[in-house]
Amino acid sequence: MKIIKLYLLVVLIFLAYMANSQVDFEQSYPGSADITQLELDGYKYYVTDAVNNKCLLYNTDHSLWKTIDIPVPPDNYIADISFVSQHLFNENDNVEMLVVFAEYITSGEFPYYVYKTSVIEETGDALMNVEGGGYAFIEDAGDDNYKLLVYVYDFANSSLPVSTEIFEIPGSPLSSGENSLQAIKDSGNPYPNPAGSYVNIPYVLDKRDATGVLILLDGSGREIRRYKIGKDFNSIRILTSGLGKGIYFYTIQSEHNNAEAKKLIIN
Repeated sequence: MKIIKLYLLVVLIFLAYMANSQVDFEQSYPGSADITQLELDGYKYYVTDAVNNKCLLYNTDHSLWKTIDIPVPPDNYIADISFVSQHLFNENDNVEMLVVFAEYITSGEFPYYVYKTSVIEETGDALMNVEGGGYAFIEDAGDDNYKLLVYVYDFANSSLPVSTEIFEIPGSPLSSGENSLQAIKDSGNPYPNPAGSYVNIPYVLDKRDATGVLILLDGSGREIRRYKIGKDFNSIRILTSGLGKGIYFYTIQSEHNNAEAKKLIIN
């Protein structure tokens, strides 16, 4: 009898644990949302409202904390918001963020995107503008000295960066949300994934190879696109225009390398 009672007690404890360990729905935000840690005001959800050109910040209890209007250039839309922070790009206490704008160009034989990267603070003032800037990241240059690097593209002529612009910044990234972008890069996985209008794919070529190719496959394994890559860079940005929603795969190939295919989702 004692054994039975002990068994029932263990079962009840297990069921109580499982009841408290399940995944529970908490909140739904329209558009893309992420979490950041502000130096002064702590953890916040931030939501990109590309329809109304705003960045919405919410407290951890999902109450609205702040609405920031984004000054979008004519004929552009907000492609991405990242590095929502305080004291990273500016020494005042305003919230600031890195915003990538995009314009879709349909003139000519092939349509393409023109990007612009800006650092915007909550007043709407631009602290920095990079025409053609389509991808930005922060690197530690040693002695707590951080640099903002921006890849500049000319997609009318090439899918590879044409230059890298480097900026000194006064602050250092915190360890949460988009402020840990370097960890995402180092993981070797594509981002954002699921992808929207574009996806960044990190890669590493064999040290014996100067160039290689990135082959994009559809869900059935059929090759649909091919991109030339070089060892001067460690990632490539691919525009998803012309690709339908669904699951894709890609692989990196060079003379001395044939990488396993990885999955990519396009929304």
